[in-house]
Amino acid sequence: MNEATNKSAETVKETGIQFPQEIPKELLNAFSELLGRKLRENTNSVYANQLQFEVSPLDLMIQFGKLVAKGAVEWHTSVTLPWPQVKMLAFFLHANVIIHETTNGPVRIPTTMLPSPYPPLSDMETNPVSKKLFDTIKAMRDELIEEQKRLSPEHPQHVNQDPKMNLSQP
Repeated sequence: MNEATNKSAETVKETGIQFPQEIPKELLNAFSELLGRKLRENTNSVYANQLQFEVSPLDLMIQFGKLVAKGAVEWHTSVTLPWPQVKMLAFFLHANVIIHETTNGPVRIPTTMLPSPYPPLSDMETNPVSKKLFDTIKAMRDELIEEQKRLSPEHPQHVNQDPKMNLSQP
């Protein structure tokens, strides 16, 4: 079997269907396409421009919704993932952002979508873990804010001057 036939055979094998060892390349490709299409037909495609997170020691639930009116969100889907999958999701999301930005240029985030300052934790002075969490999340936010400022220095409207959303506050 040649390399293309091997690759198609692997795709077909993933479905658990047993085929003879030697299958004509065209037939194998047709089976792979049909099986892949069938798998895609059984999935739902939804649009979301709003996210909400709920955490537990075992997993993370991500709720997806769509802004339907000023301030009103229609929540329509939730996905719960165990923490190892969340870590892998974070890796692949980051990788895809890098790929997208390398190919298409930087992603500009509207100021209204930028994260608000993370509130200080009440035990930060006495609990080093709380202090580290706060400092790490603040640094992540600060990096994102600075990146967005560098992307639009000629457009000050992209840098929110609203005192309630002061981007320079901790």
